Amino acid sequence: MRETDIHGDPVHYGRALAMQGETCHRLARVEEAIESHMKLKEVYDVDKHSAPVVIAYTSDRCAQNFGYTANCYNRLGQIAITMGIASQDSSLSLFFPSSSVFESPVKHCELINYAREAKQSMQHH
Repeated sequence: MRETDIHGDPVHYGRALAMQGETCHRLARVEEAIESHMKLKEVYDVDKHSAPVVIAYTSDRCAQNFGYTANCYNRLGQIAITMGIASQDSSLSLFFPSSSVFESPVKHCELINYAREAKQSMQHH
C-alpha cells in the first residue's frame, strides 16, 4: 500500500486499495473494508481508470470492490451502494457479492437469472 501511494499512480494505488478492501471483506472486517473503499473512491474514476486497470491487471478489481462494499454495508444493516460497469467480469462480480442485499429468495433468483442473461448477452457480442 505504502509504495503504491508514494508512487501516486491511481491505477496501482486503486488496485492496492481494492485488494485490501476485498481481503478485509473476506475476513469479515467490514468496517476496514469500507474504510479502504472510501479511500479508493477518492482516487478511482471509472471513466478514467477502468481501462488502464484492466490493461495492467486483466480485470478491474477497483470496480469489483463496489460489490464487496455493498455486501459490507448489508452486513452492517446499512444501505448498499451499486455501480454499473460494462466489462463482463467486473459486471458479474458486482452481482454475486451484493446478491445478499436481497432478503427475498425470489429477488435473489431474479438476480441470478439476470446475471445469466447478461453473461449470455456479453458472450454474443
